Amino acid sequence: MHNFNTNHEDLIHDVSYNFYGTRLATCSSDQTVKVFDLDESADSTNWILNDSFKAHEASVTRVVWAHPEFGQVIATCSFDRTIKIFQEVDHEPRTSGRRWKRVAVLPDSRGPVHDISFAPVHLGLKLAANGADGTLRIYEAIEPHNLYYWSLVFEKVVVPEPEGAREADASYCLSWCGSKYAPEQLVVGSLSRCYIFRKSSDDKYAQCEELPGHTGSLREVAWAPSMGRSFELVATACQDEKVRIFKLSPKSDLESSQALVSSAPDRLPQTADTVPTGDHKYDVELIGEFDDHKAQVWRVSWNVTGTVLASAGDDGRIRLWKSAYSGPFQCMSVISAENKCSDATD
Repeated sequence: MHNFNTNHEDLIHDVSYNFYGTRLATCSSDQTVKVFDLDESADSTNWILNDSFKAHEASVTRVVWAHPEFGQVIATCSFDRTIKIFQEVDHEPRTSGRRWKRVAVLPDSRGPVHDISFAPVHLGLKLAANGADGTLRIYEAIEPHNLYYWSLVFEKVVVPEPEGAREADASYCLSWCGSKYAPEQLVVGSLSRCYIFRKSSDDKYAQCEELPGHTGSLREVAWAPSMGRSFELVATACQDEKVRIFKLSPKSDLESSQALVSSAPDRLPQTADTVPTGDHKYDVELIGEFDDHKAQVWRVSWNVTGTVLASAGDDGRIRLWKSAYSGPFQCMSVISAENKCSDATD
């Protein structure tokens, strides 16, 4: 493990790598975003500051990279209720504060924006957002190579904004399904509720299955890369100190139709925009529930093949979870804040 000083003046909320892992961006309560480039000299592990700039008028909660097919583009969201899109300007000097140009502002949220995520590249240049007004929004660039103009293509309240709730206790998150062979869909966590949203045959997004059992605010959700599996995996990190892994198994068309008629979720309103015919695609099964952190869990993230899950919590440790062939997930190693990596059995 290698430490380096970002020189942020306040709490860092997010760190995000680009597609190739050669650049990273950080965002902070000091309202700034910093971009670093990996030193490309032999065997170097140093990160060199590309630029630092004020991005928002309040704490910046998330920073994400677009796919390099669309250029060097990052998006940020903030407690100032806005989402902003920045594009790198190559001819501006590094560390000048002008190298990343703001090209768009998306001001639709009525509360702090907690999470944003670009869609997989095969879906085009889309950006999903979830925030304290309890609303999922999906934007799409009208022209992928002209980032000044974005269209709000979907907006739906997932969970009503709780009255009197402290912003520190509220949490909203989302994650796209990356499979090219599955329908366009994403998992959305709002407070303690977690739903799958899927694009239906009439080209509209619909609120579908629920991932149940959370007894605290969801801090992060992560949809695993499928890599040819016949089922999907989704992991959640929760304020109730647990990491959960859900298995989503496809239903046949007949099973889906029967499920809609006989066993629609009691807490899911039966309206045209929530449960269109055939959109209950998965059987949801909880296949892992772990409280090893013994503290609030903040982050979960899958490796590129969707076979190893990393979780991080207030215990100051990162835990790596892996499933044996056709077996349950187990903790295989623990990385401590003291830079020590140990086997889970130590």
